[in-house]
Amino acid sequence: MDDETGTGALVFANTPTLVTPEIGVATGTSLDLGGTTLYASRAITVDTGGVLNISLATAAGDDFTVDTNKLVVEGDNGNVGIGTATPGRTLDVVGNWGGNAVVDTSGAVDETRTISTKALMYDLQKNTGTTNTSTTTTWNITGLPDTDGTFAFIYSYVEKGITGNARTETVNIQINGASISSVATATTPTADSRHLTYIISRTDSVWHIAAAAESGTGSDLAEWFPYVGQTPQAGELVSIASEAIKVKLSENAYDNNLIGVVSTKPHTTMGEQTDNSIRVALAGRIPVKIDPDSPPISAGDFITSSDKPGMAKKATQAGYSVGKAMENWQAGGSDQIEVFVNLSWYEPELTFNSIKDLKNNILSKIAGLIESKIVKTNIISPITNSDLIIDLQPDNSQEANKFVVKGVDDKEVFSVNAGGDATISGTLYADKIESKRLSDIEELLKEVETSQNLLTESKSWEVNTATTSASLSASDSGQFKDLFVTNQLATTSLFVSDNFTTKNINSLDSPLSLQPLALNSLEIMAGKIKIDTNGNAFFEGNVEIAGDLTIKNIIVASSDPIATESGIIDNTVINTNSTAGKAILPANTESITINNSKISNNTLVYITPLSSTQNKVLFVKSKGDDFFTVGFNEPLELDVEFNWWIIEIQ
Repeated sequence: MDDETGTGALVFANTPTLVTPEIGVATGTSLDLGGTTLYASRAITVDTGGVLNISLATAAGDDFTVDTNKLVVEGDNGNVGIGTATPGRTLDVVGNWGGNAVVDTSGAVDETRTISTKALMYDLQKNTGTTNTSTTTTWNITGLPDTDGTFAFIYSYVEKGITGNARTETVNIQINGASISSVATATTPTADSRHLTYIISRTDSVWHIAAAAESGTGSDLAEWFPYVGQTPQAGELVSIASEAIKVKLSENAYDNNLIGVVSTKPHTTMGEQTDNSIRVALAGRIPVKIDPDSPPISAGDFITSSDKPGMAKKATQAGYSVGKAMENWQAGGSDQIEVFVNLSWYEPELTFNSIKDLKNNILSKIAGLIESKIVKTNIISPITNSDLIIDLQPDNSQEANKFVVKGVDDKEVFSVNAGGDATISGTLYADKIESKRLSDIEELLKEVETSQNLLTESKSWEVNTATTSASLSASDSGQFKDLFVTNQLATTSLFVSDNFTTKNINSLDSPLSLQPLALNSLEIMAGKIKIDTNGNAFFEGNVEIAGDLTIKNIIVASSDPIATESGIIDNTVINTNSTAGKAILPANTESITINNSKISNNTLVYITPLSSTQNKVLFVKSKGDDFFTVGFNEPLELDVEFNWWIIEIQ
């Protein structure tokens, strides 16, 4: 229809089919539709899919309006106004607005409820009344798509009445199976209620909680951590998982990877929430689930992990602790107690939580270490200007002990008793030994050397036999087959070629010498004591010295068949009878065991690192009959070489 005037109706017929039906005006003209002027720069079109399109000009004031301000679309910027003719934002709403809400309730049952309705508001409430059983309701909202930009308001509420038993009622929220939040009542027999309100939004393919508000005031600092495996619940202990920067439910007693406890209602939460993430308490006061088989707990006791997944118990041996109990607990009591979270290492006899504690307690703790069966050290040295003292009888009312060094086959090779007597079963090597008695022996040996020379010459002398009734006088030499002296014999030199038997040998005016020429070895007591021409002394039995013993070097003999030439062994299990040696703790290995028949309850084991330990303490982790184990609390990524030495205390 073109250039028509008048009144009537405009109808598009079914035939012929119009490809693009259009109502428009020519440039420079206008068309009034029901009192609204349609200019040439605007058009109303309906495409083949039935979509109505209204094209607007882009100048200010070229707007599309419905009843002045009920709906306004500005042509110049595209702002939409509802209830206003001048929208200042992309969407500007003046007056009341809202969306649909979903309300769902649950009671005293363990259940998972699915909500497939898409809504702006979810009101989810659980009331268990006076039921004596702890229950958990999980709402899984599947009506919200996992699409960035989706958001909703969530209100979760849980309530319980007065009961005879302590119990906990819990509400968990999920979106499409991903854990979002958890709120729980206090674990008491008294009535209690808690609620959690927040905005949930989807950005960067992750659901985030914003503007969360919870009844009560949290008292701990927490951080979001992703987890693997079974979902840890509030109050349960978690450990470091094998996957990087993830945690898992703790499953071992005194877990070396223990990191903390899942927070119930933290005051402040750090980090970013992701799918399959939980809030782990870093510090503060939180409720912690207790293993029913835990030893009784008193306020102030250290708390660690048990062998029941996620459960805690009282620490009674060395290991990691998540904190200190703030209340007492007995078997059959509540399943949770309040704990002050403070991840630390618990040592029954030696516990330092800070450098300040170390400074204040180091003197008293050192005394405890000295009394230990095993001392780990590199050098034992005295305090400046003081003597190094080993007190073998610290309490005069007790029996005095000995200082003992053991060697091959656990045999005693050196000892010093409280009386000062020293005993050496092997060879004593010394450049010089000073002793009053040894000096006398040296002089006697010199005289013997002179006498031996004369005795050798006497074999060629001519002699005459005297009668018993006569007297014998000789101004030169004399030779006898047999000579018997019944009273005294005074002589300057005495030569004996074979055997000499006497009760005493004394030198009156000079030292008594034996083998003064050092032409041959000296043997005493059928060869049990030998002194060779170099001055080396050999004793088959023990040596006791009442005075001082000065030694330049001590050599510990070892016939260990497995020892290498270098003395270094790099196995994780070593079999040896040596009293000292070297070993290598391989990289990524927590400990090495040394089997030795000389180890007993009275044995001290000294450990000396020879290479870097990365500031970790290398120590004797355990010791029993015939073995001891050396290692770290956790393996290092490098080999660690160390010396070891065992000493027996008697």
